[in-house]
Amino acid sequence: MSPKRLFILMFALLALPGLAGAFEAGRDYRVFEEPRRTTSGDQVEITEFFAYSCPACRAFNGPLHEWYEQTDLDVKLVRVPIPLRAQDQAHVQAYFTAEALGVVEEVHDDIYTALHDDGRPLQNQAQFRDFFQERGVDAQDFDQAWDSRVVQTRTRRAMATAQDYGVRSTPTVAVDGRYLTAGGQAGSREQMIELIEQLAERRQEERSAE
Repeated sequence: MSPKRLFILMFALLALPGLAGAFEAGRDYRVFEEPRRTTSGDQVEITEFFAYSCPACRAFNGPLHEWYEQTDLDVKLVRVPIPLRAQDQAHVQAYFTAEALGVVEEVHDDIYTALHDDGRPLQNQAQFRDFFQERGVDAQDFDQAWDSRVVQTRTRRAMATAQDYGVRSTPTVAVDGRYLTAGGQAGSREQMIELIEQLAERRQEERSAE
């Protein structure tokens, strides 16, 4: 076992002595009878359904990204923003605007911070334009991306994907279109990360045997 994988496993075991590996289908995660379509080719796809307005998503964002950076598994993280409330629709569009502009890593964590720590209102195009400009994005480039067909299509597709997966709350994570677990379903954040690791490893082994 590599040092990175060992670190992840030890972290989970220290946080949850005696419980790691005791996950059960139907209790801790759902198994899809019909696998959902994925877009990550030969990599195991980790699909994170999240909402910027969700405190639990904000808390899970760091640990999930840390795991993703450290795991030796051949995985790809795909983020799917969804609105928890009608006024959150702009958050979904903002994420895909950032994706179209290639600045997700520059703004993703900052949006959480602005909403949850600073109490900054980010609910429409004008407010997000100012926010993106503060991070070096040209206003005209922002508006073109925000209003583009690509962003509009991705925004609609995110909602359709969440519906297809049966997402009812956030954070929710799907593993390679085969398994689904929601925040709290498998226990703590550490348990959820360990479950994702185990399911991703299972899928990688299954893919190798196919």
